[in-house]
Amino acid sequence: AYVSRSGASTMSGGVTTCPTEDDDLGKWVAEFVTHGSYMCDQRWTWRLIEGQLQRVKQLSDWGTPISRDADGKIRRFASRGMYEVRCMQYRPKGAMEALRREAIARGARIVDRMFVTNLITSDGELPTQGEVVGAFGFDSHSGKCLAVRAKQTIIATGAMSMKGTHGIDNVCCDGAAIGYRTGARMVDLEFSFGGTFSLLMREFNF
Repeated sequence: AYVSRSGASTMSGGVTTCPTEDDDLGKWVAEFVTHGSYMCDQRWTWRLIEGQLQRVKQLSDWGTPISRDADGKIRRFASRGMYEVRCMQYRPKGAMEALRREAIARGARIVDRMFVTNLITSDGELPTQGEVVGAFGFDSHSGKCLAVRAKQTIIATGAMSMKGTHGIDNVCCDGAAIGYRTGARMVDLEFSFGGTFSLLMREFNF
């Protein structure tokens, strides 16, 4: 659809981790690692938390509406099930609009309402023995076909199901299927369940 006005990020979420320079990030990483039963990559966990310091600053600098206290400081609160980790709340629609503005300002070309159906490969084969060199799709309004050439192609199409268990008609694994047809290796799908409602939804898990 229209980038920054579509997808779950425009109407849900709005909560993210909010570390500050005064926090002991070692304690944060320890909580994620131990609560995840040591299954997460600890090196990447460190990188994510350290990088989040800059991400929070960027969101603020880009004008994203963030919940603040009477003194203008970001209001932080305890994360679910954590002791040290703190989160902040922001308006997701405002964040998406800010990201679009920043992407355009940095020279990105955004193609709205393009429905991607396949990746383009260097040898024209699926699965390919060569490389991915772009994506192919069509305009969802006019039906006009469009091929995009690219040195790097990233599939970021969101979840495969609702909370990991419920298949719904607007979350149907299109992106994963496109990658799989092209020859991508599927990894860690057994960990794809969203745990937010795991207790409430246990009757649906098999």
